[in-house]
Amino acid sequence: AEASPEIAPLLESVTADSFVVRRPDGHRVQIEALPATRGGSSLRGRTLVGALMDESAFFRDSDSVINDSELYRALVIRCTTPGAMLLVISTAWLEAGVLHELTTRNHPDRGGSPTTAIACIAPTELMRQGDRRIAQIVAEERERDPENAAREFDCVAFSGGAGLFFDPAAVT
Repeated sequence: AEASPEIAPLLESVTADSFVVRRPDGHRVQIEALPATRGGSSLRGRTLVGALMDESAFFRDSDSVINDSELYRALVIRCTTPGAMLLVISTAWLEAGVLHELTTRNHPDRGGSPTTAIACIAPTELMRQGDRRIAQIVAEERERDPENAAREFDCVAFSGGAGLFFDPAAVT
């Protein structure tokens, strides 16, 4: 924020995890990085104009239990101002959790249709077209570890049972 010629003049305060700007209309807005806490406790008691759950497929509590659903629940009802938006983004991980559920429900390629969210699947090679270095990294990883390349670059999640000792399909 301090390095941006558009934002720097609007700054009122800066900390390691946040900054406050005064908009031209006089309203103050705080931009803050918050931890993914158990049950979303760090998110409660706030009114939000927007929120971002970055790498949401990896939100886990100390017991390795997926915690993204509680964070989503805490955030979605606090984005109350007109035009407020909650973005849920991540590298694919498991066929489980909020990101997987939202994508399955709302993306045509996953059997859904956009009703509760707009779902986008953005493989690396689509988003970084023309970047020869990225293309080389993707090709090398496809050769070295095709499963990891599919997850990291093609948005292909592990089956829902991959986080368990035995895959439920194998047990069945």
